[in-house]
Amino acid sequence: MNEFIKCLKAYIKNEKLNKIDNDKDLINLTLEQSLQTILYPVYNDKSYKKYYIGWAVKQEEFLSIQNEITNIFNANNINHLFFKGSVLCNLYDDPSIRTRGDIDVYINSNDLDKAKEDFEKVKAEAEKWQKIFAEEFKYVEDGIEIIVEKISNVEKVMTKESADKLLNTIWAIPHGVIRMDRAVKDLVETSTNLAILSKEGDNFKFEMSHRSSYESVKRAVCNRTEALGKLIGLKYSEDEGYPAWQPNFESKLLKVAQKAYKDCIGKDIIVTVIHAGLECGIIMEKY
Repeated sequence: MNEFIKCLKAYIKNEKLNKIDNDKDLINLTLEQSLQTILYPVYNDKSYKKYYIGWAVKQEEFLSIQNEITNIFNANNINHLFFKGSVLCNLYDDPSIRTRGDIDVYINSNDLDKAKEDFEKVKAEAEKWQKIFAEEFKYVEDGIEIIVEKISNVEKVMTKESADKLLNTIWAIPHGVIRMDRAVKDLVETSTNLAILSKEGDNFKFEMSHRSSYESVKRAVCNRTEALGKLIGLKYSEDEGYPAWQPNFESKLLKVAQKAYKDCIGKDIIVTVIHAGLECGIIMEKY
């Protein structure tokens, strides 16, 4: 406790202290009081830097969210007032020192009713699009639902700028059939699939699968995706994937399989081509 008081006084007086060897109690006390951010400025020891940097990042996130709240309320003519930590942090020489767990904002009760009205409008819009999608996909996907609901205890939300960037990226990324085969009827030659969208920390990760009968066309799809990433500001990388594989109807192995099947079954085997990433491409590439 004595060291904690010394630390607190040193921060107030803008003084420096030497780090003590056994600082477990000091750290626990500062964490309990949400004052862990003062450790690094007072002791200037790199082991405490994580507490300061962590809250510096969080303050930037809070500020970004506050700006977004202000933009939304202003757009809807809703008067509002931030208080508590949202304001008090600005009284510090370094706002990152002032920890907080939420954003406190006051709005008039009449404006709260307006906010509820906007929520109902969103629900109505969702119901409209659910009917549209149900009709559009009724032959391939039964029971499509769009659910809009209120939630509580939200710890973190995306800014409008980040949400717009994410949605625009999804719209812009190529997905589906790129080109049909020119030799085999009704066969997809080249396609790409936005397979997985996952969140890793504060970042989103897009995982795509490109497939083609021609390596050059698959390479072109990769280049197109990479170029889009550069325009948007995304980091792009590739793994090995499946190599392209053109069907060979004159293959010696195919001839042997056709003859063996007819000798055993007594009728011709049906030979077809599918569009997929297969081990055959790896085998053909190596042998």
